Amino acid sequence: MNYAEEITKQVTQIVIESGNIEGFDVESWVKNWINSPTPCLGGRCPIEFLEDEKGYKMISDTIFRIQSGAF
Repeated sequence: MNYAEEITKQVTQIVIESGNIEGFDVESWVKNWINSPTPCLGGRCPIEFLEDEKGYKMISDTIFRIQSGAF
C-alpha cells in the first residue's frame, strides 16, 4: 500500500467536505506536510511513520485531530 497516497486521498476528502477545494493543491500540501517536522509528532516528519500500517494509522489519526482542531 502507498501510505502517502492514502494520506493524500484523506486530505482531499477533508478539503472537499470543507466546500472550498478551488485553488488548493492537495498534493503539494501533503508533500510539504509529510516532509516537514511536526510539533504534534515530537518534531519528527510524518513521512518517518509511513513505512507500515501502524504508522499510517497514527498519521491518519493525526490528520483527523488536526481537522477537528485538537492540535
